[in-house]
Amino acid sequence: MSAFENVLKLVKEWKCEPLPSELKYRNSLIACLREHLENAKVEREFRHLGTTVDIYVRQVGALRKSEVFLEIKRNFLSKAVLDRLVGQIESLEPKKNPILIILCGAIDPALLGRLRARYKVPEPGVYRVYRPTHFEIVLKEHAPDEQDLEGKRSKKEEQREVRAAVEFHKRTIRATHIANNYFPELTRLRKTFLEYGLAEKSTVNRGFFEKWLTHPVVEMGWAPAGGWTLERISELKADIEDIKV
Repeated sequence: MSAFENVLKLVKEWKCEPLPSELKYRNSLIACLREHLENAKVEREFRHLGTTVDIYVRQVGALRKSEVFLEIKRNFLSKAVLDRLVGQIESLEPKKNPILIILCGAIDPALLGRLRARYKVPEPGVYRVYRPTHFEIVLKEHAPDEQDLEGKRSKKEEQREVRAAVEFHKRTIRATHIANNYFPELTRLRKTFLEYGLAEKSTVNRGFFEKWLTHPVVEMGWAPAGGWTLERISELKADIEDIKV
C-alpha cells in the first residue's frame, strides 16, 4: 500500500484522549506513526515550497516510494482557523500531493461542511467520485472543555494578531537595505498571506500576492543575487502599504 493508505488507516485507528494543545496531538500521532510504520521516514515541521507542514511521511517500498502530508487542527471553531487551514492546504498543492487533514477536539459542523465542499470530500459512507489525488479529512472529535470555551479568541483579537504580523513584515521590508534580503522576507510574507487567507480579503491584496508572492524564487525560499533595482525596491515598499487586513 502507499504511504497515504497506510497512514490513513493508522490515523483512523489512532486512540487519542483530549489533549490541551495542537502540539501534543501532533507528538502523540508522530509516536503512533513511528511505532507502526516500517521503512518510513516520519518528520515534524517539514518544510515544503515555502511553508511548513505538521507531519510528513515518506515510505520506501520494494517497487516505489510514496509520501503524504499531514496537517492537524485543534478546535476547528472559527472562520479564521478555516482560512488559515485553507492557506496551508493550498501551499501544499492538493492537486499534486496526498494530504491528510486531522481535526481534533471541538469541531464546528458548518465550517467542516465548507472545508468538505471546497475539496470535494464527501461525508463518510457517501459515494466518492474519482479524484486524481488523495485528500482526506479525519475527525478526532471531543467536546470542548470550559477552558477551551473561555479561551476562544474573539474576532477582534484574531484581527489584532493578523494586523501585528503584517505590520511586522512592513517594518522589516522598510528597514531592509541589502537587496539579497528582499526575497527571503517576501517568502515569509507569503507564508503569512497563506496562513491567514489575506489574498481573499481584498482585490488589492490579491493583486499584491500575484505581483510579488508567486515568483518561483519566493515560493522556494531562495535568496539569489541581483534582480533588485532602486525602482523595483521603491515599488515594493509603496505596494506593501496598501495591504488590507
